[in-house]
Amino acid sequence: YPTLMQVKFKSPKTMLLASIFGGLWGIDRFMLGNGALGVLKFITGGGFFIWLIIDLFSVKVRTQNYNLIQLYNLIVPEGEKIKSGASAKDLGNALWANRRLIINAAKDIKDSAVELQETMMPPGL
Repeated sequence: YPTLMQVKFKSPKTMLLASIFGGLWGIDRFMLGNGALGVLKFITGGGFFIWLIIDLFSVKVRTQNYNLIQLYNLIVPEGEKIKSGASAKDLGNALWANRRLIINAAKDIKDSAVELQETMMPPGL
């Protein structure tokens, strides 16, 4: 598996700041891979401020979904990857469809962490 260091996760706090200071222009949507919605938000001035206010309350969940999609795309084969702007329903369906693959990947990661920990322990402890 590729390493977690290769994944570009977003911080919910950073995204909240982007939504507060750049939400009127759709910057928060662009940063989370929703280019089309970012353009629409830019053209409408934050959805006439209504969309801007809604996004301030939903940015944390949208950021978590974005990060989960990045992690999912790290694990699954090329043909199974999903887009950054996918809905929570699409993400849930993809996770359910590939649950065995994800469980096996988690076990492999756990086993690797245990091996690494054992090699780093000083003898006699």
